[in-house]
Amino acid sequence: MPRSVLHGWPYHSNFRRLHFCGSVTAIGAEQPVVWIVAAPFHVTRIEPGSHAFFPAVLDTGYAGRLFMNHRHLTRWSNVDRTSMLAGRYLETVHGQTIPRLQMKIWLLLDDPIAEVDRAFSRAMPLRIEEGVTVMPHTAAAPWNDRPELPLLGMRLFADNAMTLTINARQRTIDLQTDRRW
Repeated sequence: MPRSVLHGWPYHSNFRRLHFCGSVTAIGAEQPVVWIVAAPFHVTRIEPGSHAFFPAVLDTGYAGRLFMNHRHLTRWSNVDRTSMLAGRYLETVHGQTIPRLQMKIWLLLDDPIAEVDRAFSRAMPLRIEEGVTVMPHTAAAPWNDRPELPLLGMRLFADNAMTLTINARQRTIDLQTDRRW
């Protein structure tokens, strides 16, 4: 029987700014934003005092699993990139070949700003078998600072047996899964 993971999760019809972790991030209209936690691959349990949460966009236009830039990883997650093994999978982005990093990601099912302990205790681990693409920072490639927020893509939903339903009239999303963990 499908389990509702996110039900009636809101998104907005207008452009806005998110003030988070000492920075301001632009969020486009019609972009559903959720909260995630990233940790090294060996971590089996997340805790509010030890792990940082940060926003991500559920992006139905992104065919991959999870895409982030160096800032998301180093500044927001407080995870040392060297603590993550480079996976055997490679991805080419803007002509650069980048190894995907092996890490664990949790989807927070509650708003961590409202109630952090509840959000962490109900977090759902996401399976990302081929690793996470993290764009490195280089002065010669200013696009590496994009996207503004990490992108959760369609393959991530498929890998985790999820059904994403968008109610555009009410501007909400529902996420269900048959997966047990």
